[in-house]
Amino acid sequence: MDVPRLDHAAFGNGRVIALVSPTSAIEWLCFPRFDSPSLFGRLLDRDRGGTFRVLVDGKEVPGTMSYLENTNVIATTFEHGEWGWEVIDFAPRLPRGLTVAVPIETIRLVRPLRGQPRLQIDFDPRPDYGRRQAELIPGTDGLEIRGGPAPIHLFTSVPPTYLTGRQEFVLSRPAFFMIRYGAVGDPPTWAEINHDLEVTIAGWRAWAKTCALPSFVPRQVLRSALCLKLHAYHDTGAIIAAATTSIPEAMGTPRTWDYRFCWLRDAAFVIEALRRLSHLNEGEQFLRYLRDVVEAGELQPVYGIGGERALAEELLPHLAGFGGNGHVRIGNAASLQRQNDLMGEMMLCLETLLTDPRIVLESSEDFFPLIAKLVERAIEMAPEPDTGIWEFRSALKHYTFSRAMCWVAIDRGASLAQGLGRPDL
Repeated sequence: MDVPRLDHAAFGNGRVIALVSPTSAIEWLCFPRFDSPSLFGRLLDRDRGGTFRVLVDGKEVPGTMSYLENTNVIATTFEHGEWGWEVIDFAPRLPRGLTVAVPIETIRLVRPLRGQPRLQIDFDPRPDYGRRQAELIPGTDGLEIRGGPAPIHLFTSVPPTYLTGRQEFVLSRPAFFMIRYGAVGDPPTWAEINHDLEVTIAGWRAWAKTCALPSFVPRQVLRSALCLKLHAYHDTGAIIAAATTSIPEAMGTPRTWDYRFCWLRDAAFVIEALRRLSHLNEGEQFLRYLRDVVEAGELQPVYGIGGERALAEELLPHLAGFGGNGHVRIGNAASLQRQNDLMGEMMLCLETLLTDPRIVLESSEDFFPLIAKLVERAIEMAPEPDTGIWEFRSALKHYTFSRAMCWVAIDRGASLAQGLGRPDL
């Protein structure tokens, strides 16, 4: 079985995350959240998944992808005979004082570089993982996309009928395409599009400037940090393990999991990585998310990005799967597993954040109930078998790592309680 190339680039803003191939095809985009049903899902089915791409003579043309330096804005350049053009993809991330505005939007710019390219736009949304038929309604400023759970609108400077008919046109001047989820609002102007691009670039570069980079491969570390930031959900502070579902661990197997959720352990690792680079806001947000989900009930390994506990798995047999592998699934039954190391991982995360003098919390004592609960749970579960960090979907076993991390939770929890003036823990 051939393995398709996974050479995509990612762009997003904390509410949106999309994957683009070197041919300009947006092959993965979910609205309105990371874990929502896909609007474009070609990554999991080339025929039924849906995509948004630029064509020449009805065919894809390979391009050269790069990120605009120190940003999550993608620039893909294309050369085809005497023609040259570029495609810019980004999601607006607009600094607003001490926070950022992150609308549920994506913007694509197509700009001529040489000659007058004759292009076609293949705009083929397939809502709800391709389970619903999209109806494209042309308007004066773009297309209304019907068939999903909420209004979606494509604003564009290209005549809308060119898109519905996949009609060829001459790219004699730049064109824009904005996909907006929810209330339609006013159509964007060119000035607003250019402003959003400039401010988004400036905002990412300002974020990058505050990274305390190591002397070893600093550029690669910065790019990794920018990628990790894309996976932090703006609204709650949850951090997803990956933007996709059902990319198989090995082709020809049913080991295809949905990673668009917040594994507490993985999130703690991301928080620590960003903290070491001097990014603390993500940790502060995650602390609040962690407190909310832990106090809501018995601790589980993974939650939805809104704190959801029930993540029932569902197979989508109508999709061919990545490279025809099949076994496309949404949801993740790991939420039902017992992973006893979690208490230790969470306690280490709490320790590094609550004792970092750069972080000022309204009251660190507010986290004492969380610390107490993690310690009590660690004492209770230390002698019990679990699935371990390997998440084997089979019989529970005793794992040294799990027991060691329960000890960590108890030891560090007692130390934190002492520091908070609660030695009675």
